[in-house]
Amino acid sequence: MRILNLFQPHRPFAKDNKEEYKEWSENAHAVPIFLQWWWIEAATNGNWNAVFSHNKDGSVKAVWPYTVEKKFGIYISRMPKQTQFLGPWISPASSNRPAKKIAHEKEALENLIEQIPHFSFFKQKFRFSLKNWMPFYWSGYAQTTLYTYRLDLSPTIENLHKELESNIRTDIKKAQSKVSIKEIDDIDSFYEINKKSFLRQNKEIPYSLDFVRRLDKELSQRKMRRITLAVDTATQQVHAAVYIVWDAETAYYLWGGADPSLRSSGATSLLLWDAIEYCQKFAKFFDFEGSMIKPVEKFVRAFGAEQVPYFEIQKRNFLFKLADLARGKIK
Repeated sequence: MRILNLFQPHRPFAKDNKEEYKEWSENAHAVPIFLQWWWIEAATNGNWNAVFSHNKDGSVKAVWPYTVEKKFGIYISRMPKQTQFLGPWISPASSNRPAKKIAHEKEALENLIEQIPHFSFFKQKFRFSLKNWMPFYWSGYAQTTLYTYRLDLSPTIENLHKELESNIRTDIKKAQSKVSIKEIDDIDSFYEINKKSFLRQNKEIPYSLDFVRRLDKELSQRKMRRITLAVDTATQQVHAAVYIVWDAETAYYLWGGADPSLRSSGATSLLLWDAIEYCQKFAKFFDFEGSMIKPVEKFVRAFGAEQVPYFEIQKRNFLFKLADLARGKIK
């Protein structure tokens, strides 16, 4: 019995705070898209919760959403599919003095950490704006630094074009002579193109059509996404597809796909440049969502974006580490 208990959360699960989180995310200023309640609800199919830290007047000081899964008979929490980050969201400190700001952040984070269940396995990515992970270190979490690429959209489109590497400019020019850009709403058609990128690598697509439909429904209703295809002007074949989402500040390259037999056409570069032109009208940044895969990193870096670090933190209990060795690491 004791051994089994080591696989269960040491701290009781928090009460269901979804309604409070929903109210917070709908009324707080500039909440990123991945922290919106409806995104988390769709991406987890309802398997999530949140903990809060409050000021003395009852206002929200900080909030931390997390997923809840039961896998192999144990409770785990990890990132939802296609979600760049979760992590704590902390309200601004009342003082701009560094010592006061850090103390405000430390107090909020420690209060959140005290409340979150002790899962057998916990892994989460934080938004790049959260730069202080010391309270997690003190609580036994490990940290890995990851990178994304963010493009500042404030320069003119002409200046943004000048920052493109020569191979991207060549790809764009080549694709413009072969394909036309078509905007669509058919998520099933997009999924088929998206799937081809995984088939080329002999991999199964890591999310189902039902998952994509569920997320797209929320985004479509809120007019927070755009799907484009690069269609061959001669054969009408689809060379590539791009799916962009956005919030009040940032546009994100969420999904992409290309026909393996037509990859040399430069169509993906053209679609991403078109997305940058489109999003510059209303967004401050374009986030390529980064990648730790070397060829992908080289490709997105060539668009002139800035490399931005962010944290991934994780924690697992002893018996889960042993189970990892036996079953293979849960990602």
